[in-house]
Amino acid sequence: MRRPTIERHSTPALPEYRPASALVQRRSMTIAPAAHPRRRRNVRGEKLLTVAQLFDGRRTLPMIRMRGEWLRRLGFLIGHRVVVRVERDRIVLTPASEE
Repeated sequence: MRRPTIERHSTPALPEYRPASALVQRRSMTIAPAAHPRRRRNVRGEKLLTVAQLFDGRRTLPMIRMRGEWLRRLGFLIGHRVVVRVERDRIVLTPASEE
């Protein structure tokens, strides 16, 4: 039995690569410091988070998002439940015990 013939298409040529002009432009640019550093902590070493907004289709709600290896080290494991306790001017999060 004879194999079918495969048609080969040629790819269009790529434009010529010229890195020199990009390097010249990069050298003349000034780089501003990041608006939000990756590790945000206050003078006491406490982690600082930003209250964001979440639109649920009808209204805008405040939202706090937390992520990082530090959560795992404190016992907040993926898929486990969290106890949220509201106190005066603070929110206390505790990993839920298996009861």
